[in-house]
Amino acid sequence: MLIVNIKKLSRFTSYELIVAVRPDIEEEMLFTYITQIKHICNFCFYSKVNVEHRGHKKLSYKMSNFTDAIYLQFTFKAYGKIIGDIFKYLKLNEDILRYSCLKVA
Repeated sequence: MLIVNIKKLSRFTSYELIVAVRPDIEEEMLFTYITQIKHICNFCFYSKVNVEHRGHKKLSYKMSNFTDAIYLQFTFKAYGKIIGDIFKYLKLNEDILRYSCLKVA
């Protein structure tokens, strides 16, 4: 059983997800977004999700009448199918201005 789990873990790919959130969002809502994204990442097998709060940064152009945003960086290992589920969740939220997911080598 342990050997099967190690083989499955080796198939995981490392990803980095960067999310830009509205600057006027409450901390409780920001925390719920973080926990929801962590929950989606952990849905198929356990993968440790590291979250870094990058803080407020000025945007190069206006997005939804905002000139700055709160940036969050998630690093995790997952299957490629999970990325589609994360994108579906992020598209539904009006508080999330922009997101980008990169495969880490």
